[in-house]
Amino acid sequence: MDEEVAKWKHLDVAAAAEPEWDVVIVGAGPAGSMAALTWRGTGTERSCSTKTLSRATKVCGDGLIADSVALPDAGRSVRRHPNRSLKSDLGTVYSPSRICFDVPGEFLTLKRIHLDALIVEKAIESGAAFCQARVTGVEIQPDAPLLLSLDEAPAPLRSRIVF
Repeated sequence: MDEEVAKWKHLDVAAAAEPEWDVVIVGAGPAGSMAALTWRGTGTERSCSTKTLSRATKVCGDGLIADSVALPDAGRSVRRHPNRSLKSDLGTVYSPSRICFDVPGEFLTLKRIHLDALIVEKAIESGAAFCQARVTGVEIQPDAPLLLSLDEAPAPLRSRIVF
């Protein structure tokens, strides 16, 4: 996990507090990183995602369905790392009531940390910024940017939108 995280370009917490951001996304897992990538695609000039490091390996996110594999960027990114993914032509679904059934199709399995890293990489390539910090509070002021308090930050992040 550490080698994947080391590849990410992180803003220093103090540097992240300097500009006013158009949008700050709290969290940089797959959902937060995709949000950063999507916001950058809308023409947003300055977007920042916060990321805390967790040593816990998550099992969610390991399976990619055919629709996500077919996305040009996603499929190309995953296929660039064939030693990290495993292809299958059959997926099995298990329900809490112990019913199981097979679903044919193209599936890839990929460890969550590698999926996170691939999405973060695409977001960084699009111009998104990532700050390794934990958001501890959000202050709303009338007619002013939102203020996000971060662990160990000398000043709060300022942003028009918090997601």
